[in-house]
Amino acid sequence: MLNFRSKRFIARTVAASFLFLGMAANVSAQTAESADTKIKRAMSAGPAAISAQATIMDLDGTILRKGNNGWTCLPGVGLIPGDNHPM
Repeated sequence: MLNFRSKRFIARTVAASFLFLGMAANVSAQTAESADTKIKRAMSAGPAAISAQATIMDLDGTILRKGNNGWTCLPGVGLIPGDNHPM
């Protein structure tokens, strides 16, 4: 049976793998998107009260919009074509 640390390590490894694969698969598609489109999608990830003042960061680390509440939103990784799930 897995302990808490093992489960957490596995979850982080899987999440990082999906993030990396998604970034590699969609680099050209994401460069075609405007910053405004990415910002709007990233802001849809959380409650308006939080995302309105959150920093919006692209997957490559580029800050699309500076925030002031300590939260960061990402536009998401399109692992499935047309499915751009924000974080």
